[in-house]
Order: sequence, then structure tokens, then C-alpha cells
Amino acid sequence: MDSYPSELSHVARHNINDEEWTPASIIVNVATSLTDDTPKEINIMDTLGFDNYRMEKSTVYWLPSMYESCDSAHIKEVLMPYFVLPCKTAGFRIKNKGFDKRRNHITICCPRSRFYKQRSEKESNKTTQTQLPVEGEGVKCPFSFNVLYSQEHRRWYLPKFQTGNKLHRGHVQLEEAQVKVLSTHLGTEESQMSELQQSEDFPLTDDYVDSDVEIEMSIKARGAYKALLPKYSDVAKAVTSVDEYRILREGLDKIHTEILKLHNNGRQEHSGAMLSLPDKSRKSVRERPSTSPAKKSKR
Repeated sequence: MDSYPSELSHVARHNINDEEWTPASIIVNVATSLTDDTPKEINIMDTLGFDNYRMEKSTVYWLPSMYESCDSAHIKEVLMPYFVLPCKTAGFRIKNKGFDKRRNHITICCPRSRFYKQRSEKESNKTTQTQLPVEGEGVKCPFSFNVLYSQEHRRWYLPKFQTGNKLHRGHVQLEEAQVKVLSTHLGTEESQMSELQQSEDFPLTDDYVDSDVEIEMSIKARGAYKALLPKYSDVAKAVTSVDEYRILREGLDKIHTEILKLHNNGRQEHSGAMLSLPDKSRKSVRERPSTSPAKKSKR
């Protein structure tokens, strides 16, 4: 039987290995050619790790013709979902560093590619914990690849050979259902799930917060009754498809309706109890002195 120190060492090595990993695949459908939108499946991982770009027409994968603009709204609402969902399937989140006008490309990377920076005194008072690495305590994740834009053809494309970086470091690979994404990064069908993942009670930001803290704040702000109602965001991690979302939505709506009925019945019973009080008791309730200051009469 191994000693406790050796077991502890084994666990430490296991954790280190878990936080340095390479996804097996990031599958996307590209166009067969610039003039043919017939989908062709490729693995982005097969395009990374080369010494340099080989920029010829025969060495690029054209994205479908709908990916035609390089303005910020198109990148955010149309282009990013194309990559966000396959990366979610692969077990991690991504972000882009913005459009580089000089090089005509965006760099897609891991959100943990930068260290956490405290921006203001207000943020220093936050009770929640950042998910970004803290300088001196964590490491930045090097994973990245570029997506290029052709001004001539007005089309986005992926090089068949680019440098990039396949490796993730400093965080573990997640199950698909555990990967949170912004509603603006969801495709048309998946956008039905955005309410579940980005509700008023649990807003999604770059730094995700602890749900227990949010629930406690919600109880203080909204009252215990409202805070304890089932909320779609409470079970977001359990939903992996649009069909599951619809079933869940219907179920929670029914639960909400039943709780509301019980709440209203309780109010009615309380009202009925007040009416059944003896006349003297009702009078004493009605004539209870007001705690608000008396208004001065106008002359």
C-alpha cells in the first residue's frame, strides 16, 4: 500500500496533467470552395502547429458565403458562434481579440490568455472570485489560432497550415454541458437557450460568479419567496440540447404556477381568518395607531 506522501504526490501530478491538455478535435463545416457552399467537415486542430502560413488559394479553407463581413457586429453575432459551439463541444470557452485591420484577421484564444487585472476600487470590494489566472499564482493559457478575412473576396477563411497553439494550460477540460457561453455567441437554434444561460438573476460576464453568493444576494434583494422560486439559470448546467430546454421550461412553468397558486391560497386563507375574527378583534386591528407621522391639516 502506498504511503500518504506518495499518494499526495500522485494526486498533485494528476492535477498538473489535467491542467495541461490538447483537445482531440474542433470540428467545423467549411465550404467546398470559394464558389461552392457544399459543407465539408474539417478539424481545426489539424491546421495548427506549422512553422508559418502558406497563403495560396489551394491552401485555405473558405468559410460558407454567409461569413462575408468584417464589421464588429458581424464578427460578434455571426462569425463567433461558428467557432464557439464546436469549442464548447471540445470542452472549453473562447474569445477573440478583435479585428486586426492591418493583418485582416482575428485571433481566437482562451479567455485565460490574460492575467486578471483589478480595474477599480469598486471591483476590489467584490465578494466573487475571478476565473482568470492571477499573476504570480497561475499561468496564462497559450491556446490560439487565427481566422483571416479576404478583402478581395469578402470572405473569411482558415489557413490549412498556420502556427497557432494547440495546448491548453492552467485549467481543466470541461464536459460540454459545463461550458458557459454568451447568448450573443449562440447560433439561431441554440439562441432559445440564451434565457436559461443569461437571466437577470445570473448574468454571464467574463468573470463568472459563484451561484451561492448570487442566491444569497437575491434573497436579500427580492425576498425569500421570490428567491426560492425555481429559476432556469439554476439548472443551466444540466441542459445539453434545445429539446431538453423546452421540456425543462414547461416543467418549471408548471412548478411556478403551482407555487403561485399556493401563495395566493395562503393569502386568501389569511384574509378569511381576519374576517372570522370577533368584531372587537377586527376593530382593534383597524384602529391600530399608525407609525407614520400625522399630516398637518391645511387651513
